[in-house]
Amino acid sequence: MKFMKTMKTIILPAFLLFIAIFFSCKKENNGFNSLVDLQETAPGIDCINGGIVVKSGLDKNRNNLLDTDEVTGVKSVCNGQNGTSTPTDKQVILSDYTGGNTTTSTTTGDIYATFPDFDKNNYQNVDSIIFCATAWSYGPKALIELYNISDGVVIDNSLITATESFNNRKIHKSSNILNNLPTSKKEIGVRIRSAAAGNTALGMVYLIIYKK
Repeated sequence: MKFMKTMKTIILPAFLLFIAIFFSCKKENNGFNSLVDLQETAPGIDCINGGIVVKSGLDKNRNNLLDTDEVTGVKSVCNGQNGTSTPTDKQVILSDYTGGNTTTSTTTGDIYATFPDFDKNNYQNVDSIIFCATAWSYGPKALIELYNISDGVVIDNSLITATESFNNRKIHKSSNILNNLPTSKKEIGVRIRSAAAGNTALGMVYLIIYKK
């Protein structure tokens, strides 16, 4: 098993794909689902190394899509820079770049120290926490999951998989892992393994913290 410190200042290729994913969070008191639209954007004036835009709102027409007139919050985060938050923000975005390194390990995998001193109690009125990652494969399926480095255990329900090539890579997401994360401050990392013999790789990783 290899432990790796990740970089906070990064240079990414100039042809990042534009990707959008949608996922539902726990229902609000009014009965509507909370939706988050996560979009990866190419390098430009606003973010020299690229980044993501996160839009959030309630699914008032219940079509499982975040329509334009349903967006109530927008946050941009540049690669290499975590999102800042205020008490009124609906989402906090923690991000890191793992370097795009490959692994061939099918057992212990490679672990990147991506979220040091993470404590979910630092965020008030949290509705859900979603783990997202960009990974790709050179043959076998990539297995990516959050790892509690402090205690040496995997974070339950955080496993996501990727089979796409580099040129077709996507942002993959976990289910809501709010109740699976440690209840006190821990060093949280990301582990990547290969499901079979061959290379897999990991790029950007995110924790999306959504507030009520």
